Amino acid sequence: MPRIKSPTKKSSIIGDWLDGETRKNIAIKHNIGSGTVYNIVQRGGNSIGIEKVYL
Repeated sequence: MPRIKSPTKKSSIIGDWLDGETRKNIAIKHNIGSGTVYNIVQRGGNSIGIEKVYL
């Protein structure tokens, strides 16, 4: 699967999660692994002050 490099794409993934989409659906939509979605959301949550993100 391709690597995520774009901050815009990472923001889109976090936005999808905040909109309530499942990790699996986000992974399919962005052609990435569900573990990658998890990592992006965890790091994004940490950067905005959320201590623990539940996926």
